[in-house]
Parts: sequence; C-alpha cells; structure tokens
Amino acid sequence: MRTAFADAGYWIALINPDDDLHDRAKSVSASLAPLRIVTSEMVLTEVLNSFLEKDQA
Repeated sequence: MRTAFADAGYWIALINPDDDLHDRAKSVSASLAPLRIVTSEMVLTEVLNSFLEKDQA
C-alpha cells in the first residue's frame, strides 16, 4: 500500500464543503485509493484552529 503525507490544506479542503478545493480534494482522494494517509499532530492542530477561527469571526 502506498503512503502519502497530508498537510492542513488537504484536510481543510476535504472536510469543508465550502472550501474552493473541496471537490478536488475528494477527487484526488478517490483517484489515489488505496492509499494510507498519514499526518502529524501539528497538522491536526492547524486544521482545528482554522475551523475555530471561522466560528469566532
């Protein structure tokens, strides 16, 4: 199985249907399957912070 590192931009686009890159993130994910996606705690923190900032705006 192939492995790829996912950065915050990927996760934000994949999770947020209003993101400009949402459809592309879904398409890329589907085209690369089967794929093991790895990330880091710092990336996940950045993703969570991006959604928190939108709620407080």
